[in-house]
Amino acid sequence: MANEFLTEDANVETLKAEITDAISWFPLTLDQEWGLGVEIDESILASFDPSDIEFVRADLAPGGYFMTVWASGIARFDLGIHKGEAADIPDESPVTVYDWDWNESMVSAEAEIPARLLVEVRNRDGDLMVSLEDIQPS
Repeated sequence: MANEFLTEDANVETLKAEITDAISWFPLTLDQEWGLGVEIDESILASFDPSDIEFVRADLAPGGYFMTVWASGIARFDLGIHKGEAADIPDESPVTVYDWDWNESMVSAEAEIPARLLVEVRNRDGDLMVSLEDIQPS
């Protein structure tokens, strides 16, 4: 049943829209292991543009099912970086500083990074509810 749901383009597009809309409700952060070339002091996932959905598993539930998927796409993180660290961001880093005077000691920056979101989906009688569980670099 869950696999069939993902074979229809309209369902996949609806799921992608639900994931995109859920970003503001699930404060995901990135880890230093993402290799951005600079120490990040604050981060929050600001947006995610899913391009692919990969089925992981599904379990039956009353009126529908629970499904776990990986959504791959481009993640945009809002970042806070100490000014001293920001001065040494490598050229190859995806980090872009857009406000050098955010406050006395920090700059505001952003990074767009290919990533995968682990998403729990509840499909109850065709009504989708999503929960974002984890984010990883892809």
